[in-house]
Amino acid sequence: MEKVRFNIDFELCRHALLHILNQLGNECDLHRLFKILYFAEQKHLAAYGWPITGDAYDAMKYGLVPNEIYHFFKQLRNKKQTDEYFQIENNYLVKTYLKADLDELAQSHIHFLNISITENKFLNFEQLSNKSHGLAWREADKNTNEIDFLLIAQEGGASEAMLQLIALNAENEMFINELEKKHSYKVV
Repeated sequence: MEKVRFNIDFELCRHALLHILNQLGNECDLHRLFKILYFAEQKHLAAYGWPITGDAYDAMKYGLVPNEIYHFFKQLRNKKQTDEYFQIENNYLVKTYLKADLDELAQSHIHFLNISITENKFLNFEQLSNKSHGLAWREADKNTNEIDFLLIAQEGGASEAMLQLIALNAENEMFINELEKKHSYKVV
């Protein structure tokens, strides 16, 4: 069976990360930032049938990592690119001096981001790692380390009906994406 995937929304990623950083005093280590985002995505997916950012998650040694976001920060850390929104200090500390545009985030995004911030901001590295080694991490694809969104939702407590809705939402999004590519227009 094919993995359930969504399209990443880079603008949502930016503002979700900025919101987390703003709530944490405009700085946060990469590990905590990734885990806060993951647990917000997990709860949002289980409640609404859609992730917040759409970024695929990979299982790594210390837990789950958003793939595209991780590679972006890796490029930033290695000085292979610069960014007007984020800076990396000491190889792991993400800083910003900008505010998230909350109009770019749905109220449900903000709600679950805030819940995750509250639940995870004081956990140490080991606690965050252990917390993120649940079902989705254990069942990750052994060849790619990619995690199916259905496993993320299932771990987040999604019902069977919600899991079916998530699969349908992802299928519809991929179909629309293919249509747009094939016909060179945007479906709204």
